[in-house]
Amino acid sequence: MKVEVKAKINPSEDPEKLTEALKSIFPSLDFEIMDDRIFGESNEFGSLEVFKNKLGLQSIRDSARRKLKKSREDNKIRFFLNKQAAFVHKVNFSDGETPLGPIEVVILAKDLDRVIDYLAPGKEDR
Repeated sequence: MKVEVKAKINPSEDPEKLTEALKSIFPSLDFEIMDDRIFGESNEFGSLEVFKNKLGLQSIRDSARRKLKKSREDNKIRFFLNKQAAFVHKVNFSDGETPLGPIEVVILAKDLDRVIDYLAPGKEDR
């Protein structure tokens, strides 16, 4: 399994604050800044633990489950998060168009059903 997170750093944004915002959702990813972009990745399933917990704490598991299933293609899930929400340590899915630009998240795995069930279990599995 592989998790990739990336975002554009706007001129008005502090790269350190953006890194902190991303680490609030994906704390175990190693982030690197290159030019006007920030990248992070992990090969560990556990790197999704805080993201999973936030989905539960914010009571958005059902909408997250729908979004993850809709964003699935072959062995990849690709979705976008709102950067402004991340700055306040929250998860908010976006369709890619936000004032500050989105955070792109890609999850590559052989068994995506297992990943989706882990992140956002259906009501019957909670």
